[in-house]
Amino acid sequence: MTINLLNGLCSGDVEQLKMSGLNVLTRSQGLVRRNCSLALLKQLKDIAGKGWFDLPAQTITPEIQKDLRLLKAVNGIALPLRCNKLCSGSSDGTIRLWDCRAGQCANVINLGGKVGSVCSEGPWLFVGMPNVVKVWNTESGAEYSLNGPVGQVNALESINDLLFAGVEDGVILAWKGTYETNITFQLAATLKGHTHGITSLVVGGGNRLYSGSKDQTIRVWDHENLQCIMTLNGHDDVVKSLMCWDKYLFFGSLECTIKVWASTEDGSLEVIYTHSEEHGILALSGMTDLSVKPILYCSCSDKSVHLYELPNIH
Repeated sequence: MTINLLNGLCSGDVEQLKMSGLNVLTRSQGLVRRNCSLALLKQLKDIAGKGWFDLPAQTITPEIQKDLRLLKAVNGIALPLRCNKLCSGSSDGTIRLWDCRAGQCANVINLGGKVGSVCSEGPWLFVGMPNVVKVWNTESGAEYSLNGPVGQVNALESINDLLFAGVEDGVILAWKGTYETNITFQLAATLKGHTHGITSLVVGGGNRLYSGSKDQTIRVWDHENLQCIMTLNGHDDVVKSLMCWDKYLFFGSLECTIKVWASTEDGSLEVIYTHSEEHGILALSGMTDLSVKPILYCSCSDKSVHLYELPNIH
């Protein structure tokens, strides 16, 4: 079945996006940032603090949920290069395309299976589903299916010409893409080690890929030789979200904690700070405010989003 994702997807100047509350993903040095509305940025400008999670959390009311009108969880969003449609994937089996200027849903595409994750690299859109990763080029309309996963694909991450997919069976699959005349995706490696499903993937500095799992561990991989470097323990529940910020690593779990890790002199990683929340951590993301102060967003299982100012880490 061929699904046309090009219906109004790629046109317009992304730099002129004006959205009310709907966030746009960009990448900067391995960090996923969210460019929020100007009104929210003005609010963030007044936040001040000196230490790790030094202030009480500011809480965002999920008003955008009323506009999305989605019946089930949104498991990923992505903005392909040179496109003015934000793509969101949901457990209800749909991809929705949102007009970045109007903030309205422009199209709904039913894929017929749960969307567990979404990511983009350049004009390429990757969608994780049960037993397959769907791939679309949003400029040419080319469509591919990457077979090999056993179970739901819960996490996707790309770096250079590699695409990583974290699967419910605990395996991470790596495909190498060639984007010349004959576009191909070849399975490059199968990364094994986790004993339960993969929940999150993130690429950091030093050629490292970090994977979080339901087995309560984080594994560190060299994404060039595709070998496991180390295994990090310390969480007592599912690791739901990973975030790289400068030289620090943030891991959030359902045990209601965020752990901050940093490299030691011998190259290992150790926890330098633990922050506790009242509810489980679902997702972490970072950005800077108008004063270039780093802000951490923490999404919790009570449907709230907490904002914390982080110390100067440069």
